[in-house]
Amino acid sequence: MRITEKAANLAESKGWELLFAKRLQHPDDYYLLYTLVQIEESDGSTSYATHLFNEELGENGSFNYGHYDFVTLEAAKKDLYERAGLCPRCGQVHLKGNGRDALSRKGNYYVCRNCGIMEAIEEAKDAGLI
Repeated sequence: MRITEKAANLAESKGWELLFAKRLQHPDDYYLLYTLVQIEESDGSTSYATHLFNEELGENGSFNYGHYDFVTLEAAKKDLYERAGLCPRCGQVHLKGNGRDALSRKGNYYVCRNCGIMEAIEEAKDAGLI
């Protein structure tokens, strides 16, 4: 069984829905995933949580280092992207603090180099420069 399937099965057994899973980039961490789950609360409301899923803990893997009680999906995604080092625009891994990331033109956060270039092109188009 693949690691993503294990995470989805464990989430389902807890009554959660796995919305997103991203494998860590380091080759020694092949057994770890950053995950985002949706939780249906007993009062009928929905919340979200982010975790690090470890395939090697327990019989079916384990969710660890959880951040719970995000009211919106956007807030949970922001937390997950920051923890996993993912670009919030495209969801791809980017290297933090190495001078290659770009400050987004849409807010006070960093995006990967390619997304920074795309935002600059979009802004130039909107200004009629190209």
